[in-house]
Amino acid sequence: MVLDDVDDLGEVAGLWPAGDAGRTLVTTRRRDATLLRPGVRVIGVGVFTVDEATGYLADRLSLDPDPAAGTHELLTHRPEDVAALTAVLGRFPLALSQAAAFLIDTGMDLPSYQSLLADERESLAGLLPSSSPADEHGGTVTSTLQLALVRAESLAPPGAARAMLELISMLAPDGIPEAVLLGPAARAWLGGDHLASRGEHAERGSLPSRSNLLALRALHRLSLVTHRGPSGPAVVEVHSLVQRAVRDGVPVHHRAGIATAAADALEEVWSAPDCAPETTTALYRCAEALLAHADDHLWCDGGMHPAAPQAGAAPGRPGPPRRGTDHDDGARRPGPAATPRRTSGSAGAAGSGGPGGR
Repeated sequence: MVLDDVDDLGEVAGLWPAGDAGRTLVTTRRRDATLLRPGVRVIGVGVFTVDEATGYLADRLSLDPDPAAGTHELLTHRPEDVAALTAVLGRFPLALSQAAAFLIDTGMDLPSYQSLLADERESLAGLLPSSSPADEHGGTVTSTLQLALVRAESLAPPGAARAMLELISMLAPDGIPEAVLLGPAARAWLGGDHLASRGEHAERGSLPSRSNLLALRALHRLSLVTHRGPSGPAVVEVHSLVQRAVRDGVPVHHRAGIATAAADALEEVWSAPDCAPETTTALYRCAEALLAHADDHLWCDGGMHPAAPQAGAAPGRPGPPRRGTDHDDGARRPGPAATPRRTSGSAGAAGSGGPGGR
């Protein structure tokens, strides 16, 4: 028996083989404890390998979009451009399929498409649209992720899973220290600061103290993030396209609050006297990612948020700091009037920043 794309593992109750006579193959995004049972073998299916991704995209793009036209010259793509695009898309099969369809439909060259993907003023839904269907897959990258997030929200306190994923979307995809997401600053964001930044009423104390962990594990159970530990380094990993899709859905007036909350969470762990060297390295990467996504939202009347300059002083980097120490004095920076920075645990939101907020 084959059960494809099971969204609720309760639906397969009673359908597991009772003995050795039968087998059931189940595909699912879920990573619940229900799957861990005698006689069940769990096989993780991740993204394509490098060779699989480049081979798939090259094969799709080599197909003639107009075979009825007879012999004619096809658009050729350089192998290095194919490899670069697969890397940008994180070798995510669904994204590669939609990207290939988009490129074939539009006739766009790979460098131009990659430039659009790098521009966060462009929405991911527009660059991987439903009009460019994936291989026998009815959903798009963004719609698939939204459905998973809705399910994750049902497994965590109200609003906590989405608020947690918003924080994660601002940080490094390849390893966020667990302490950043489970500390008081992140808890304040989940506990009401995310509502205050949207201009909504926040009821303090309505979420349990373990809300951070419940939200994080809900995202893990739906494969939106991977929460590693306690057997290894306690880190959280996430696909960059998941982050991009989440950032695309954040209203302009809400972005400053997320950026400040993420910076508060980084600063909180960074300032701890027992911060381990490997944690510090991960914090540098997270701070760099935050700077890339926060625009001017980390500025206030007193200058830049304390976590931001750390990104420019990563150990082992040749040359001077890149961004943080270039702007030590907030008063020298042209642009909108700065507003006071929110401190960890407060309900206020940081002021809005540059044009577009991205």
